[in-house]
Amino acid sequence: MTAGGIPARDRLALAIGGAVAAWLLLGSRSPRPNVGEGVYPVPAPGAGGPLGYQGSLYAVPPEPLATAPHDVWQLSPEAQRAVDTAGSIRYVGGGPWNAANCARTMTPHALDLGALVRSMFPWVRTIGGLRCEPRHVWHGDDELSIHAVGRALDVMTPVPPQVYGGPQGEQLANWAVANASALGIQLVIWNRMSWQGNLRPADRFAAYTAGRDVTTEHRNHVHVEVNS
Repeated sequence: MTAGGIPARDRLALAIGGAVAAWLLLGSRSPRPNVGEGVYPVPAPGAGGPLGYQGSLYAVPPEPLATAPHDVWQLSPEAQRAVDTAGSIRYVGGGPWNAANCARTMTPHALDLGALVRSMFPWVRTIGGLRCEPRHVWHGDDELSIHAVGRALDVMTPVPPQVYGGPQGEQLANWAVANASALGIQLVIWNRMSWQGNLRPADRFAAYTAGRDVTTEHRNHVHVEVNS
């Protein structure tokens, strides 16, 4: 049989061919814009299973690297605006210390953030994460650290020997603060300063005094925690 002069078999072949062409065209369009275009999707809650956090987009792209390192972390204008105006961000602790309660894997939320950091910051080479330990080993705290429950990342900075607190860490720390509400980030520590999103705006950014050396003062890595 024919319709409009075209045999049914040929019409079927044309329909299949058109569907394949449309799929190839649409499938070749990446849903993620290039770095610096302003928004970058993160898997939304419910996509492939609930991930336990509400963020799906970050609003502020990374700012350019500073021309020189600062003695301590200094907030960028975008990060300062977030500190001053963002609503309180839920803080979730690790729970009572017990080595049996240490996680065996990072949470999906933390894994998503780590993948996003790697894609946004080409200088990132190493990200530490899971460690079974109390919150502050040297303080003997009776809480699990956020590393122990799989919700903390240590993003190492590419610094030469004896040079710490470089602009790469400051770039990442400021980006994390500026986008904390969207990405469910509860705490950032970098270069002897810390930001904690559940505190009053005036108290969120403060000196970090728990460190004793380059590593514990967070001058060679950025510590970032998520709340799920």
